[in-house]
Amino acid sequence: MEDTEVRTTPITTGFIAICQCGNIVGALDYTRTDLADVGKILGQWLHDGCTIQPRFDSHWTVKVTPCQCVEGKQLPLLHAVRVAKHPDHEGQTLFRLFYGNDLRHNLFIDDDLADAFERCMGK
Repeated sequence: MEDTEVRTTPITTGFIAICQCGNIVGALDYTRTDLADVGKILGQWLHDGCTIQPRFDSHWTVKVTPCQCVEGKQLPLLHAVRVAKHPDHEGQTLFRLFYGNDLRHNLFIDDDLADAFERCMGK
């Protein structure tokens, strides 16, 4: 009998989202997340401009940190980051409101008020 090489395909056990600033801003355990939610989360990460990297090991850890795309400025205790236009909220811009490094709220602000809101938040 001949020796045959057995090839196994690695199994994806999760995903991480890497922001354009280089920070890991999200992690998803594929084995413990509902399939419908996996698609929504990955879609949102792509929409936000993140790079998605799969994880294949049975045990992996990452440190999730907030986005630092505010041009390297020191972030105030309460601050908002303009993210993008959201396809489900026409005429509105998505802002992420942080308290320190903790994401507290996603806010949808009317486009005509977005610049004024951003100025009020100190950018």
